[in-house]
Parts: sequence; structure tokens; C-alpha cells
Amino acid sequence: MYYNEQQEPVNISPHYAEPYLRPSATDATPHPNAVLTFLCALVPGAGHMYLGFIGRGMGIMAAFGLSVMLTVVTGGLFVVLVAVIFFASFFDAFKIRRQILR
Repeated sequence: MYYNEQQEPVNISPHYAEPYLRPSATDATPHPNAVLTFLCALVPGAGHMYLGFIGRGMGIMAAFGLSVMLTVVTGGLFVVLVAVIFFASFFDAFKIRRQILR
């Protein structure tokens, strides 16, 4: 329960209960920085998260982590899969950045 200056109860919903409002297309949104995109893209999935694609980034991180674990467990059998996921994620992040800037 919240109270005003006169100690009267006030019904205010907590901040986390307020609905999230997406910015409209007319709002001025900053463009993704090329250097930050590059640095984040070095970690598979982090570049996607930086660009706002959280779900895709988490999926890529999970796939990359699983492929690294499989490579360690099998003694290097899946090392090509690790490289494929890394490079695919890296270049996909820049493709998404290019689409955002259009």
C-alpha cells in the first residue's frame, strides 16, 4: 500500500506491473553502432541481442554452447559445427544491422 503526504492510502500499481509500450516507428531511435556490433558479434548470439533480437541471440548462444560441449565430449568431432555456428552468427548480425539501417 502506498501513502501520500497526508498519510492517506493511494492505489498505485508498481512500476513492473505497467505494460511495456514499444516505441512507435516515428520515434527517433539510435542506429546500432558498427564497432559495438562488431565486438558483440565476436560472441555468437551477443550481436543479435545487441541489435534487439533477444530470442534469436539466446538460441544461437545455446546452439553454440551445445556444440562446444559436444566437441569437448567427443574429442573434437563437432569442431566444424562450432566454426559454422560462429561464422553464421557473425555475418548474420551484420546482415540484420544492415536491414535495420535501411
